[in-house]
Amino acid sequence: MLKVGQPRPVLGAAPVAARPVATPAQPQAPEALRAPGLEARAATVHEGPQAGGGRGVFRRLRLDHLTSGKRFDPRCTEALVRITGHAITLDGLARAYEKALPSHGVLAAARVRVTGAVERDGFAYTVTFVDNMQRRIATTRRRLVRGEDGALELYQHGTWLDEDQRGRGFAARMLKQELGLLSALSEHPDTRMTLWAGGARDPHRGVFQSLGTYVWAKAGFALAADPSPLAAGPDKPRCEDDPGREALGDLALMRRQLLRWVEGQVAAGAVTPEAAAAAEAAVLETPQDFAGLGPGGLGRAFLLSDAAPRWPGVLYVNRGGLEQAEAWVQAALTKGGEAELALGRSLQEDLRSGDDDRVRAALAHVGRAGGAAFVEPLLALEAARPELAEAVKDALLKVRGRWSPPKPKVTYTTHGGRAQAFTLPPQFAELARHSPPKLASLAASDPDFRLAQAALQQLADKHLDKAPKTVADAAAQLFARFTGDDDRWLARQAAVQVLARIPSEGGVPALIEASKVEDDINVMIAIHRALEGAEHPAAVEPSEVLGLRIEALKAEIERALAEL
Repeated sequence: MLKVGQPRPVLGAAPVAARPVATPAQPQAPEALRAPGLEARAATVHEGPQAGGGRGVFRRLRLDHLTSGKRFDPRCTEALVRITGHAITLDGLARAYEKALPSHGVLAAARVRVTGAVERDGFAYTVTFVDNMQRRIATTRRRLVRGEDGALELYQHGTWLDEDQRGRGFAARMLKQELGLLSALSEHPDTRMTLWAGGARDPHRGVFQSLGTYVWAKAGFALAADPSPLAAGPDKPRCEDDPGREALGDLALMRRQLLRWVEGQVAAGAVTPEAAAAAEAAVLETPQDFAGLGPGGLGRAFLLSDAAPRWPGVLYVNRGGLEQAEAWVQAALTKGGEAELALGRSLQEDLRSGDDDRVRAALAHVGRAGGAAFVEPLLALEAARPELAEAVKDALLKVRGRWSPPKPKVTYTTHGGRAQAFTLPPQFAELARHSPPKLASLAASDPDFRLAQAALQQLADKHLDKAPKTVADAAAQLFARFTGDDDRWLARQAAVQVLARIPSEGGVPALIEASKVEDDINVMIAIHRALEGAEHPAAVEPSEVLGLRIEALKAEIERALAEL
């Protein structure tokens, strides 16, 4: 996505490929599919290629995921059923937007918050994304309505994205998820996503950001022809000298502004009269295609200029013309992922550079783009540079996020000892589902034993079958890090219980090593039981030795109690 203040493109740049004019309205689907609340759909739609003939990028979301979990209030639920035919839940809608967040190098996925309200003609909701520090990084508003033609429409407006988060494919992920949402909810041929391509106000600084006039055209949105199929939206000025829609429709205003801008470019010597004449001819032939208008990419330059008005865009979901949107999403996600990975590598290099300015600059940015891989270099930096201890601690907090120590999920007695299983806080939920390497790094390196233990338990529960060696290595590292007489023995005992589940992938050797150094009786008993149950030849002798140590320790404890 373009950043505020980004240089304008040169007018002589290569033209953007022309986009087909929006397909004329197709015959409406049978009434059973068009009437609100009467779409006869199966209770579950498995992910598969989108119905409109796309090549697999836009996939339907599962309806059972959209309709499960915490619900909206009854009034909102009733409106959603009336509009979409499904009782979409608060959790389901939030789940639909989770993957819109960048994933490369991020330790804890930012959280998604959704609020909804019933409007006269539809259902409005706001999606807010907050980072690890609970700071808002993106906000967007949506409205679900049924058009007069019976088609389901998702109207997006008021999108704002923090400048530090731009360039990572956020808009592309949003488009991908929402096209999947709409294709799951409606098979009507005119099911559509609509928007006003313009900008939004920065909630932190109060400055209006002019973004989107070119981006959305490039993403495949066509200028909605007059009369527009869009549901009525807020009547905001489309440009500085907007005469109003009653005096000048959207298409006529776009033509007027383009021709005025071309005249100004000719007068300034930036465009030749021949190019201007070609642009004037093009706007009459393909009035809805401004992204690739005319020789020299004049349409692109116009949509990036201050002369471009806000324009109503429409993208039909269940038609076959989504190739341009697909190409844009693929390119944006690839570019965004590469940019974030490059940023992560650059920050790690700066942290290890030894240059004071580079180190301090990297510490300020870690947390926004840092993941579990940053924990170890940060701890090493803290040890090597005591004067940076406060800045390092602040960076560690950003990487891990603000969280309250979780309460034990399970408590039970083992020969007088207590074992507890902690749960990961909400901001780590996405991490547990999708990223075993990040969970393993968190378990192996995080200095808070409760967070490390919770990560290890989630890693074992979710990924033990597919990655037993990764789980065993993380458990062994966790055991070796946490020593002492405080509650950290709980983490060691949890590591032992995980290792006992994977004897064939490094579990038994790790347990044997642990049996030689452990001196807490609760953990010793856990290791002894694990070695006994391993049924491994190498575990027999260490198990016997540990058993003798446990008996001697019990006798010592009994003598001490008798003397009291």
